[in-house]
Amino acid sequence: MIALTIPNLRLFTSHLFLKETFDQFLLVEADIITYNSFHIDGTINKSFYTEEEREQLNSEDFSRWRTIRPICFSLIRGNKLPLSFKIIFRLSKSGTQKLLAQESLFEKYDIEALYFNVLYKNNSLTCTTGISTKQFQMDKTVEHIWDEKIRQFFKKWNIDFDQY
Repeated sequence: MIALTIPNLRLFTSHLFLKETFDQFLLVEADIITYNSFHIDGTINKSFYTEEEREQLNSEDFSRWRTIRPICFSLIRGNKLPLSFKIIFRLSKSGTQKLLAQESLFEKYDIEALYFNVLYKNNSLTCTTGISTKQFQMDKTVEHIWDEKIRQFFKKWNIDFDQY
């Protein structure tokens, strides 16, 4: 697990709320505190959809960020900065499988999910990574690979960060 501090808030929030940069990720949950406190559970209510529509969801349990992003943006836009927000992202099941296969780790590790969290509070923005395994793992290989993938992702989009 790593913690990255983002020095350029304007650039990062532009990528987060206005651009498609993070749209590939699934939203686990979002908490936004402005004039009210808003909580969004990213879990898909599959009973809302027809059977045909459920098949198109590709067996994911969470909504894509691209679907929820405009709603979150509408909650934070205005003349004042939000007091805080927390967004928990998850790599899709297919993305997780692809990453493990690329690293020849698919058979060796039983990974539940790969996460990264965005926390804005007290005019500071921090991103942390994490993994969830189905069984306890002493080996941190997948964790280190995920940490590096997030660093590469930020570099690809020219998002500066400081690591602590």
